[in-house]
Amino acid sequence: MAKVEIFTAGCPVCDQGVQLVREVAGEGHEVIVHYLRQDERAAERASSYGVRTVPAVVVDGSLLGLLPEHRSEARRPESCPDVTSGKAS
Repeated sequence: MAKVEIFTAGCPVCDQGVQLVREVAGEGHEVIVHYLRQDERAAERASSYGVRTVPAVVVDGSLLGLLPEHRSEARRPESCPDVTSGKAS
């Protein structure tokens, strides 16, 4: 059983990401949702994994990344917190 963590700001894009991760993970894996706007410890945990945008997914302690061809397109929506500061907004 894999431990899957998803970091979210609670915005519509993040909500879709949480739903998708839960569907893909299915019943056989532990899925933990960290709400960055509500829990400062979640922001600290996200920062420790190197999370820079949300939604972000960590599986068994490894941050899943964007494919190289999409990295330059990734932007943090204004409605999402800056998780690099280590503070929940």
